[in-house]
Amino acid sequence: MKKTLLFVFAAILAAVLTASSGASENYRTEGKVSFESSKVPALNCALSIDRARDLYWLIPTNICDLCTKEYAEVRNKSNKSSHFKHEGVDVRITEKERSITVELSFGGYRIVANDVTWAELDSIFFGPESS
Repeated sequence: MKKTLLFVFAAILAAVLTASSGASENYRTEGKVSFESSKVPALNCALSIDRARDLYWLIPTNICDLCTKEYAEVRNKSNKSSHFKHEGVDVRITEKERSITVELSFGGYRIVANDVTWAELDSIFFGPESS
């Protein structure tokens, strides 16, 4: 199950993937999402947050529903701690001035959403009406 969740996150974040609490909702970042694998380096890739958002909506609805649920849990846990485990996945959130970096890692795989905002991530996982 842990690997499934990681691969779902990887699919989303490699195909998709906040900000400090005082950041403006209208603030646009130059966010990037990267997927890194020490086990299968051929899978390593990076793309802009906008491209990731576009690709995320191509994922089947049942997988998106699962991802939305997991994202909500991770988002909730991030209010209490910037470094924690979720379903065996190591989650690290680093706040910057107006953006954050979210790093998910498990068993030689790492997904990093760099220079993104919570509003951007919420828009991906909860839909544009959440922004």
